[in-house]
Amino acid sequence: MTLCVQDKQHLFGKIKKGRMILNEFGKIAYQEWENSAQIRQEIELDEFIIMPNHMHGIVIIRESTAPDSVQTHGHVSQQNSHVSQQNSQSHKKL
Repeated sequence: MTLCVQDKQHLFGKIKKGRMILNEFGKIAYQEWENSAQIRQEIELDEFIIMPNHMHGIVIIRESTAPDSVQTHGHVSQQNSHVSQQNSQSHKKL
């Protein structure tokens, strides 16, 4: 996945002599990335890199067996059947 900073601002730090130097926001992004796998049992984190205005990371999503997990099976849950009908009609037109 790629996460970008709004308006391409260099919020995470700067590159100096070919190395990324994280500032406080960059350190927070780093810590939150590392914490994600502990918070979310259904994911595994792989390689990632934080750049001045974005970050790239590989997230492996596993099937969850937790009783309170949300499973969509590739479909979006919708509360309003009218919206559901409109969406299915618009897909048919494509």
